[in-house]
Amino acid sequence: MLKVVFESQEQQVPITNQSIPATAFSKFRVPQTTPPGDKGDTVPLRLFDPGFKNTAVCKSKISYVDVETGKLYYRGYDVEELVERSSYLEVAYLLVHGQLPTQKEFQQWVYDVMHHTYLHSHLEAQMTKFRYDAHPMVMTIATIASLSTFHPEANPAVVGDTLYLKQKDGDPKQHQRAENARHKAVLRMIGKVPTIVANAYRHRQGRSFNPPMATNNYCENLLYMMDRLNEEDYRPNSRLVSILDKLFIILAENGSNCSTVMIRHLVSSGVDPYTALSGAAGALFGERKNAAVVDMLQKIGNPSNVKDFLESIKESNRQSKASKGVRSVKLQGFGHRIYKSVDPRAKIAKQLLMQIIDLVGPDPLTDIAFELEKQAAHDPFFVSRNLHPNVDFWTPIIFAMLDFPSDMFPVWMFIPRVSGMIAHLIEAIDDPEYKIFRPRQIYVGHVLRSYDNKDDEDAHLLPAPPTKIVDRKASRLSFGAQVTPSKAELEREMGLMQQTLERMNLSLGNLGPDANQSSVQERVKMIQIMEQELEALKQKVLKMPATITE
Repeated sequence: MLKVVFESQEQQVPITNQSIPATAFSKFRVPQTTPPGDKGDTVPLRLFDPGFKNTAVCKSKISYVDVETGKLYYRGYDVEELVERSSYLEVAYLLVHGQLPTQKEFQQWVYDVMHHTYLHSHLEAQMTKFRYDAHPMVMTIATIASLSTFHPEANPAVVGDTLYLKQKDGDPKQHQRAENARHKAVLRMIGKVPTIVANAYRHRQGRSFNPPMATNNYCENLLYMMDRLNEEDYRPNSRLVSILDKLFIILAENGSNCSTVMIRHLVSSGVDPYTALSGAAGALFGERKNAAVVDMLQKIGNPSNVKDFLESIKESNRQSKASKGVRSVKLQGFGHRIYKSVDPRAKIAKQLLMQIIDLVGPDPLTDIAFELEKQAAHDPFFVSRNLHPNVDFWTPIIFAMLDFPSDMFPVWMFIPRVSGMIAHLIEAIDDPEYKIFRPRQIYVGHVLRSYDNKDDEDAHLLPAPPTKIVDRKASRLSFGAQVTPSKAELEREMGLMQQTLERMNLSLGNLGPDANQSSVQERVKMIQIMEQELEALKQKVLKMPATITE
């Protein structure tokens, strides 16, 4: 028990699982200050913890991080052992169901997942309506959210909020219905996400979508859907498939991070799993750290520049401490908020990178990365701050080595993370303490204001409105009218269209003499249409004045 004394108040707070219940502190009463109350008014004491730095929001059996030894465990299994002896789909079963499958269970699981890889033809048609330059992660998020519209029977808002819940007093039939609904949703999400991602990737390149491959290998199917052109017997490189499968294992789960807490938060409202998964993907999309690593290495430019770069980081750190408002330069991909020693996934990711180099050859980025790791490991400034490479340092280099554009990096991180997110979703709705997430806030705004005095009160809060002359006759800014894009915006769009055309022409030029003629004609037609659109846009820009007066 923890004895807590506040002024004249005293509480005995139980300590369970290295934690104390935050609600125990609500029994303490403190004077109301924000907003000010009447004399003598008291309110419950709240715990303020921005970013959840020392707040646990759930009890979990899914994964465990030993921060001191730098070990990661999935359901009690060392992730390093799983990488050596297991496969991604077997690990996905482990995360979702809590134990490794028997041989019979695994065969059925693989069969079920791989038979849920196809998308509804209308959903595929919907994906073709995205802009040619749409971000692949945004396309993925939107398409996953759309899954619920194709499966209304899987939406609790439509068929009842107990669809996925195993009620405490529910009969065996109700439990079985919930189990069946969960199983179907799990198979759809794990099976269809690679297809959605592959389609998003090919849409960016102006290529038609590939149907899923007739295989039981999850990663082989993904690479096939992404890379196949028109070869009848195309199969991805087996070594590359094996490397990607191992990489997916270490990326599958990492405890209560931003995206997994997001899926718990969303599912606490009773929303369908597809909407919850798309929201969690959005949280993962917000982390730009993968692309930032490649940007940093490209900025360094050469292994000989690493020393100067590290010195610039130390200098910017000193300046930021000396002057408030000066932001220090970050060493991207180094250090971790949870791991206080070495990230165990980073060691595995580096080994996989070495295999990629052995497969496709060295790259200037890898030379810079190895030199950066070496010098940082011998610099007391970085060693004393536990700034070691984490998994997010090596994985984007792997993706770059495979010649994927940087905007695909968060999508690659998301595919394997789906199984871990699903595990958290199921654990959340089975939690005996399951209830909607409703964190408190500390109000620090205005208390009482008069609308009659709004001009005087708000004058110091709002900037003066810009002086603008509006041509009312043109009705360009009137209600319901479409705003005309500026010349600069149209020129920017022309540049993007030109880049897409170059990629499409390059893709067309790579087709061999044995290419399917109908596929060739389809691509030629797409190029012709885009060339016509680009020419029309050029003519429109030429007729526009240098600026548009609003």
